[in-house]
Amino acid sequence: IRFEVLRRAALRKEFDLSSAQVGVLEIGEIVESTQQKVNHLGQTRIKTEKGWTSVEARDGGVLLVKKEDDDLDERLQAKSDEIVASLFVPLRTFADDEAVAEACFYAVKSLLVGSNMLKKSVARSGSLDIIGEALSEHADVAGVAAHGCETIRVVVSQCKAVQKALKKAEVIVPAIAKVLEIHAASEPVIASAFGCIEECTVTTSAGSKAFLQTLASAELDGIYLVDTVLK
Repeated sequence: IRFEVLRRAALRKEFDLSSAQVGVLEIGEIVESTQQKVNHLGQTRIKTEKGWTSVEARDGGVLLVKKEDDDLDERLQAKSDEIVASLFVPLRTFADDEAVAEACFYAVKSLLVGSNMLKKSVARSGSLDIIGEALSEHADVAGVAAHGCETIRVVVSQCKAVQKALKKAEVIVPAIAKVLEIHAASEPVIASAFGCIEECTVTTSAGSKAFLQTLASAELDGIYLVDTVLK
């Protein structure tokens, strides 16, 4: 049985959780199980060629999911692409309407939480640029600024495809810098912006260096703005 890794998972030498760690499975990896057992905590543990790992975390979160046949994956991804395309129609059609932008950001971040397939569709469709353009256009509106930054954080979280696409999304970083400049005195908005920056740098496995370099070289120096806000 094949599994896809949804969250970074430790590989251990033996079935026992206390055995030596021999590696880590990264998000997006596909592994094949040669043996499955349930431990005393109720966790399903699988043996791979690299070592033992858990299907579920101790907190109940899903680490690995069964990988079905590629044909089904392709059909599901195609349907996911359709859903994401429809989600962004309002932003494309009513780009100058701040109420539409705020509502769309709220819908996107709510729907995409925990769905790597939908997030991959965002990366495949180039929708990161649409998010950045809408955020930049309405950065002066607190609701749009907060929901826009939270949307970016959610989309980037634990999705390697989006993290890679982030390096090519030219408007995301300047939009975040704009939010920092306009809302320096607004704690709720700044909290959203900082959470977004953290997800794009500290917790991603790809694109973090490029993100920071772009943030520092933006027309509005994002690193300087972060420092100013903190002071």
